[in-house]
Amino acid sequence: MKSLRNPRNVFVLAVAFGSLTSCTPRQAIVASDPPTRGARTGVGDGPLIHDLQRVYHAQASFLEANGIYADQLASLNVTPTEGVRIDIIQGDRNGFSAIARSGDFECAVYEGNVRAPRTYLTAVSEVGCRP
Repeated sequence: MKSLRNPRNVFVLAVAFGSLTSCTPRQAIVASDPPTRGARTGVGDGPLIHDLQRVYHAQASFLEANGIYADQLASLNVTPTEGVRIDIIQGDRNGFSAIARSGDFECAVYEGNVRAPRTYLTAVSEVGCRP
């Protein structure tokens, strides 16, 4: 999925949700899961990817309701899969970043104008996993 910072993408989302009110990129709700990049096909990455996709959607809803991204997982009402630890690295007006870990597996995601939490991430709005 393309980043929501492009006004054309936001317009498409606004039409899809049946609303053309003054919608800014930071107020738009993500319509689909963020794509994954670098994810291994092993079973270990699956829960991490799923949990980060849930965090991504919860952050979009939190942003719409509060005008800011959450800086704590508890604010999002997301419970990680058993054995998965999720850390919100940053959450503010500019965006958010999060990392999920389980054993030797690690994946991350970020959105907005914030620093990527890991160097293996190559694009905003994508879940990336350590190779």
